[in-house]
Amino acid sequence: MMASLQSLIKTALGWCYSLGGKFVRVVPFTTLTVQAAHLFSQVLLLLTFFLPLKVLILLGSEKIPHYFPLYLQNLKKTHLIIAFSVLALICYVLYVIACFVISYYSKRGANKLLKNSAKLSLFDNQRKIAAQAYSKFTRGLAAGTFVAIVFVILLFIYPSLVFVVLLYSAAAGSALIALYNRKPTVRKLIQLHHSDVLTTLSSIGFLIAFFCMVADYLYFNPPKIFAALIALLLLRQGLSRLTTMIQDVISLRSQYRQINAMFFHDKPLVSTSSVYTPEIKRLLTEDSRKVWMAEAMTSLQGDFQRMVSSAWSQLAQPNIYSFEAVFSNDDGEQKKFLFKLFDSSTVFLAKRERVLLQNMTAIPSLRFVGATTVHEFNCHVFECDGFRKVLQHEQGPGLITLARKLMSLEPEEGLVQQFGRSHTYLEQRLTEELLANFCMVVSKDNAPLVRQFQHHYAGIVSLIAGLPRQLVCTDINPNTLLLSDSGEACASHWPNWKIEPTGANWLVIDRVKFLRAINQAKASRESLADVPSAAIMVCALAYAFERLCARGSYDDALALLPDLLEHFQSLETTTAE
Repeated sequence: MMASLQSLIKTALGWCYSLGGKFVRVVPFTTLTVQAAHLFSQVLLLLTFFLPLKVLILLGSEKIPHYFPLYLQNLKKTHLIIAFSVLALICYVLYVIACFVISYYSKRGANKLLKNSAKLSLFDNQRKIAAQAYSKFTRGLAAGTFVAIVFVILLFIYPSLVFVVLLYSAAAGSALIALYNRKPTVRKLIQLHHSDVLTTLSSIGFLIAFFCMVADYLYFNPPKIFAALIALLLLRQGLSRLTTMIQDVISLRSQYRQINAMFFHDKPLVSTSSVYTPEIKRLLTEDSRKVWMAEAMTSLQGDFQRMVSSAWSQLAQPNIYSFEAVFSNDDGEQKKFLFKLFDSSTVFLAKRERVLLQNMTAIPSLRFVGATTVHEFNCHVFECDGFRKVLQHEQGPGLITLARKLMSLEPEEGLVQQFGRSHTYLEQRLTEELLANFCMVVSKDNAPLVRQFQHHYAGIVSLIAGLPRQLVCTDINPNTLLLSDSGEACASHWPNWKIEPTGANWLVIDRVKFLRAINQAKASRESLADVPSAAIMVCALAYAFERLCARGSYDDALALLPDLLEHFQSLETTTAE
């Protein structure tokens, strides 16, 4: 069941309390210093905005306004303008110094906390993340303190304004909790755009307070205008700091697993990559599947509407849940379908697969029935009747068959252009930096071979850039590679596809079958008719070279160079003749 907003708030506040207690116990002086610096910087920032406003008021008036305090009215106007201007500059300089103090002591405090936890390094940029978390917590605490001070001051200079703000806060908070708990669309909106929601509520609260202040001056007994002006500025800054504090708590809470692991002795780092969310858990049970699978088939308007059975079908892909289900039609005929449910963290993968399946229907895939949504999660449905997963000894031949089909398939031009706008091709990844890194680690015994490769490097890149494109699928594994009853291979999973020069991603160790596949592709594709087989072979070897270099397997990459150079030089010889 979805946790209520009030329970989430209670949990977050309890966690913040324990985190603050940890900081105070381990680094009391540093925490107090950073807290004071944050609070001091907020006051200074308020004065930095307030004093120039006073200067403008003085510049626009013939004399010092009567609502200024008596001790200020005894001064000369020019002296007062200069004094306020200098004071504004001093406040800003002190604000900058306070920011440096915060940065320095945040890093110092975070380092001491990490040292106190006495743990191994948990993830990249751990010290930076720890310093940011520590600074954010103390900033939020200082913001809360600032808000409390502001409301105490307002109680003395404008108590009715405090009553209006508290009444609005109670009403807005209650409405927000009720809508979050009862309306899934509102809950999703708040979860995705909580920063905008908080800023909007803060602005509305300020406007309501302002209009109440105007009404107070028109019809009731307001305080002096100078007090009202200070109250308005304090209220604006107080609401802004309250919003900042809540945003900091939300931000910290979203990283609570990392923060707990960094600062608490008894909290190991828990990976969330394969954690089932409560929403997904409800959908994966057998009783729940009967409902949403039938609804999905109805929404896709197929003939097979009645569900007979369903079973888990492993994809070996995190956060994507796959099931095989048998459905029957009105005539009693049965057919098997594959359902893939994408978690919220894999929305982009669902979109990529859907784009490919809708634009290239000829790819070696299961027949795509359609895409639908199940409780706001993406769901793709395929026909898988007559297909089964490959056995271990069938995997190699199946991969070769699939690679041959992809090389013989002409990709859609629009898809090629769309891919090229957002991703790099092989020839773009074969950079001078990659070559320099490779040359740096190769031993001197192989220097002649490397120099020869350097000499031809630009020509190899140019050759690959001129090749026609082909589709490449990088998600093939024994769970997604299928065979039909007639022995035809296809893939059931296509989110991580890409467009590369023809020949990329081929198993370069099987040259005979590769050359046979090249000839079949040249016979099938007009764009390949005049492309030499050696050029496609160069592309396959260069693709493998780039992949190996990216993984740091430089010795294996070096072993490919003799064949790569041999095929490239044969092309040069043919061209020269």
